[in-house]
Amino acid sequence: MTRFWTLIFLVSALGCQPDADPSATGKSDRIYRDLQAEMARHKSFPFDFRLPSIDGDIISKADFQGQVLIVDIWGTWCPPCRKEIPHFIQLRNTYGQEELAIVGLNYERVNEAQAAKQIPNFQGFPTTFFIDKQGEIRLTLVGLQPYKRLEAAAQILLQEP
Repeated sequence: MTRFWTLIFLVSALGCQPDADPSATGKSDRIYRDLQAEMARHKSFPFDFRLPSIDGDIISKADFQGQVLIVDIWGTWCPPCRKEIPHFIQLRNTYGQEELAIVGLNYERVNEAQAAKQIPNFQGFPTTFFIDKQGEIRLTLVGLQPYKRLEAAAQILLQEP
């Protein structure tokens, strides 16, 4: 079976609007605290990529040094993966491109066992890595995540020096 990755930048001009729910402040605080605790416990591991972008340019993890990088491993065949993409577009629209980079690694025609050979501790699709400005994986999230959880993880890393 052929394995291949397609690198896709999740940059779009789609008009996603941030959730506006003032009653969710307490819940957001809890999400933030829980994620900080998860990041403190998380063990980073070696992870790199060097792949062609949709424009044909070669892109690697090193290209994003000094930025917070979100890497989403997904497949078009995966409904939760597709549902999460608007969240990443919303993050990009909210936080811009200067300090936050978002890369989607589209993994097609590969089962989870094959993916596990290339990604340590792979548990399923989608898998999202939050990588800090120094290039360390600080958080791994598996499965469809709510926007507020993704945003809180990004905020924590964006606030760090």
